[in-house]
Amino acid sequence: MIIEAIKAFLMEYEKLKDSQISVDYLSDSPIEYAVYPIPVAPIIKEYTDGGKLMQYSFAFLSVNDIDQGDSQSILNETWLEEFSDWIEEQNQSRNLPILGCKKTSQKIEIIDSGYLVFYGASNQTAKYQIQCKLTYLKER
Repeated sequence: MIIEAIKAFLMEYEKLKDSQISVDYLSDSPIEYAVYPIPVAPIIKEYTDGGKLMQYSFAFLSVNDIDQGDSQSILNETWLEEFSDWIEEQNQSRNLPILGCKKTSQKIEIIDSGYLVFYGASNQTAKYQIQCKLTYLKER
């Protein structure tokens, strides 16, 4: 499954190694992470040999602490920026999710820079999101 490969890939990021990443679930308790598939037309291009260039879009979300000042928010935004940089580095070094089943990752990229989605009910936590896309080749 692609979502499992993406989750395993994200766990390679040093700052996530000891974290739990859920699929389709994120509570209001910090610090948590989740991957949510985003619906898109999956086929980018079809080849004459029956192969296809495909895409899988997803959102990577986190629940973080916030405070009344800017200090925690700045740390949260810095984390998002560092994570985006890491994704870019993985593309450059061709360290991509391993999909198997005649599917080969071509690139993983940030579609939408990280941003605050909403505040938790207690106004002591906030959810942040980064939208990403995995492009892969599906052999016939």
